[in-house]
Amino acid sequence: MKKSLKMIAVAALLLGVAGCARPQYETRMVPLGSPHATDAEQAESICRPQAEMAAANVRDNAQKEENYRAAQTTEGAYLDTGALSLGYETTKAVNRAYSSAFNSAFESCLAQYGWRLERHCVQNCR
Repeated sequence: MKKSLKMIAVAALLLGVAGCARPQYETRMVPLGSPHATDAEQAESICRPQAEMAAANVRDNAQKEENYRAAQTTEGAYLDTGALSLGYETTKAVNRAYSSAFNSAFESCLAQYGWRLERHCVQNCR
């Protein structure tokens, strides 16, 4: 019993340390060139709502499409593991559609104002 507790403690410690060693990134806005007429804060305040609106439209359409597919797949079925996993997959697909649309619209809009997003490693960089 004691030995298994020690093994669990060591495994938890190793997993904790391994998790801390992952690189951490942050995304920054950098100018495409100079001069740029719009500062970063202004460009973001213009582009973020536009990207959110575009992504919301894509999310709504993806949700309708996934609901239609789910209705066709589980027609007449009661809650079972297949229906539950289908719901999870539907949620993942809709979230992916939203994220992809947001990122595309946001980056496209920023580029029009002379900015782009760049990921920088800030901790545990290799």
